[in-house]
Amino acid sequence: MSTKKRISNSNKNQQSNKNDRQSKIISQVLPEKESGKEILKHSSLTEPKKLPREYIQKIKKYSAPASVISNVKKMSWPPLETFPAIDNSEVPRITVWVPFTKEHMTCLKDLNEEDTLCFFATHLPDYFSSLSKHFMKILLYDILKWSQRNNLNDNALSSLFGIYVNTHRYFMGSLWRNQEEVYKFFKQSILLHTIQDPPKSANILNPHECRSGLIYFCKTYLPVLPLLRVQLLPNYQLKLQWNSQHEGEVNKGNLQQPLKS
Repeated sequence: MSTKKRISNSNKNQQSNKNDRQSKIISQVLPEKESGKEILKHSSLTEPKKLPREYIQKIKKYSAPASVISNVKKMSWPPLETFPAIDNSEVPRITVWVPFTKEHMTCLKDLNEEDTLCFFATHLPDYFSSLSKHFMKILLYDILKWSQRNNLNDNALSSLFGIYVNTHRYFMGSLWRNQEEVYKFFKQSILLHTIQDPPKSANILNPHECRSGLIYFCKTYLPVLPLLRVQLLPNYQLKLQWNSQHEGEVNKGNLQQPLKS
């Protein structure tokens, strides 16, 4: 029994030391003084300003005419099948040599800008549309130049390419994903390439490269998400039309009557 207890205690100590090492690496990538919200500031995103309390107290609640409400309830709304299904198949994972292999990394060193853009467009996955490929090839070229300035090796560069490809596919998988969700997906993906814990993660990027790559993502990819949403994702509009009778009721001032509290 004493031998089993010693083995059990030894396993617990090893697991505890492993967790301590992982926490130390994560703290180097994301220090307490610079949390995820602080890093998001590098993307020049601004949070909506809160309205003053005095202004909120002056806001009145208004009720629509009963006929308008009744008509809205009787409308035939489109079924949920009208909208694309949410794709949750993409999860953070190790992406070294996927989708770009060692041979691809070697070829990129001898190509000029035009040939490099054509190379990216040719080797991007087929599930991307032509517009997505056009955007991604320019983004990957910028990442290539950034990696050369920061002296990243081929393993790290291939991993970054794969992380960006997977992150873009994750964003394209739903109409409702916001910037915070995309940021968390990218952060979890890049951390998998920083901590040595096979087969779940690998030590490909050091903490400094990981943190620099995370800030670069916030400066380049996150700010253009609203534009990508308009250009690459389906857009839906809801149009309501009222007949002259309803318009007359609105003009009579029925919407001016506040709700009773």
